[in-house]
Amino acid sequence: MKNFKIKFIGAIIVAIFTILPLLMTFNPILFISPIITGCLFLFIDQITEYNDERKAMKNKRNYIDQCVYDLYSFFKKYTPIDLKNDMLNHIVDQIIHEDVDLNKESIFDFVINNLITGLNPEELDRLFVLSLCYEIDNSKEYVNKSRLIIIIEESMRAYNLFRIDEKTKLLLETYNNYKRNNNDILSKPEGNIDYKELLKEFTKNYCSTYTFGLQIFSDYKKAKEFRDTLNILLTEGKLSSLLLNKKVIDDIKRNLKMRSQESRAFLLVINNYQKIKEVEKSLEKFPQIVIGKKYPKNFPENIEFLHMRLIYPENQHISPKQFLKREILDKIPEKDRYIGFAAILPIEPTDIYSFPEINQIKSDKVKEAYSSVTYLKTGVGKDLTDIVIEYLKSESRIIEILSILPFNIFVPDIDNKVKIFIIKNYDELKSYFKINNLFDWADVKSEDLSKKMISLENSDITTKENWEKICDEIVTEAKKYSTAIKGAI
Repeated sequence: MKNFKIKFIGAIIVAIFTILPLLMTFNPILFISPIITGCLFLFIDQITEYNDERKAMKNKRNYIDQCVYDLYSFFKKYTPIDLKNDMLNHIVDQIIHEDVDLNKESIFDFVINNLITGLNPEELDRLFVLSLCYEIDNSKEYVNKSRLIIIIEESMRAYNLFRIDEKTKLLLETYNNYKRNNNDILSKPEGNIDYKELLKEFTKNYCSTYTFGLQIFSDYKKAKEFRDTLNILLTEGKLSSLLLNKKVIDDIKRNLKMRSQESRAFLLVINNYQKIKEVEKSLEKFPQIVIGKKYPKNFPENIEFLHMRLIYPENQHISPKQFLKREILDKIPEKDRYIGFAAILPIEPTDIYSFPEINQIKSDKVKEAYSSVTYLKTGVGKDLTDIVIEYLKSESRIIEILSILPFNIFVPDIDNKVKIFIIKNYDELKSYFKINNLFDWADVKSEDLSKKMISLENSDITTKENWEKICDEIVTEAKKYSTAIKGAI
């Protein structure tokens, strides 16, 4: 109210000082202009806000239109489900009314689970998973593919990938129909199905490297070690020279740059409200960086009590005012309405200028911290390393990766220093024992391996006895997996 009074007085002043020079003309028509100017001054914020909201709504509707059309294309090609053209506008209106999160997977999930009738929950779930597979197959952007793979990964937690139970078999049957371009992918497929081979193919194409590692090693720790080691190899430049070319790296960087131009962040400055359970729950669903308590310099002293977060809203078309209302104010009980405050500062896309290149940094810890800069620029919760790994896994035959993957995979519980030592010396070990594939270590004697390991420079990071124990476990595990994997790669 106070601001309105100030603007009202300002509008009168603008009108008066504009009218005074016109008094000499005695032309009543000329008096209309200052009155309009004064009114515009009075309501400029409301007009600007209205235009921003109108533009945001138009962009929002266009985005939802495209998502619904993409899902419609999937239905039309692979299912008997008929979403007639006159239904599409109704679906878009309903998505807007229900305030569905503006990402493709959320829109797909809403349409499939709320607007498709005649299917049971398991059928709807399979339809959702395969719709994302369809998106991955029709996307040329590595960043988008990598993001959708994470969503499929989360969906796959409901399936038993080790036992390949009935639920998993049904998913694989649906995938088999999809591969064959069946126009009813939920129907029972004809002929015999090799479920194990199908599962391997499905996880290779549509699941993360971690899940793919599970398929190779059937062990959670080894699967994690598999992915972590790929990260190290890529950071050290050992994968890019062998399996990647400059065009691929440039394509991925271009995808990330496009994402950075489209992304948007909000700087949330808040006090006390973030402690309210419902507000905290609402905010925690977004990718964000919580900025800790800092003691300011050349700022008002009380700024140290502010709680700050850099938030990337999934809905890129939501205005700061809408975000404030929906995610914070609507969650605050009436009794706590005035115990704190919240302010949203929009941060528009920008470039980040940095030095040096990541492969020039000596410290592993500093490299890890540096890689997170990509997140600040793009809002993508995966750095370039993760995205490249997804590319490697989907585009390269697994035997190519296994040919350079160090054997620390077999001993995931070893000390980190020992692991780094193995990775750095692995090329020399491979050359000495004439190894072509990770599982060829099954043919090496553990005593010979431990002798060679101990002879390497700086091998005193652990004891002779421990090296012998590690090498014995490596060869034992290699023999076990060599038998299981034979003929599968």
